[in-house]
This record gives sequence, C-alpha cells and structure tokens, in this order.
Amino acid sequence: MSTAQMAISRQIIVLDFKEVGPEYVWASATVIIALGVTYWLVSAKRSHSSVE
Repeated sequence: MSTAQMAISRQIIVLDFKEVGPEYVWASATVIIALGVTYWLVSAKRSHSSVE
C-alpha cells in the first residue's frame, strides 16, 4: 500500500502541469486520497487485531 502511495506521489511531483489537463490532476488526487484512506483503514484494523 505504501509503495503504491510513493509511486503515485512521485508521479505527481514530476508532473508537468502545463502538459496535462485538470482531469488527470483530479484523477491522480483521487487515487492518492483513496490509497491514503485504505492505508489508514488497514492500519486501524491491524491495531485493533493486536489489542484483542
């Protein structure tokens, strides 16, 4: 999960905003947010599992 976040984030950092449309930027932002939420949910589930 974190590897995917790093790859997408790196892609955003090197993105040339003059050449891509706003749809690509919004789609990339949506993917980053979805990966972040997924990572948070997985880590929350792991911390709950270790408590029991």
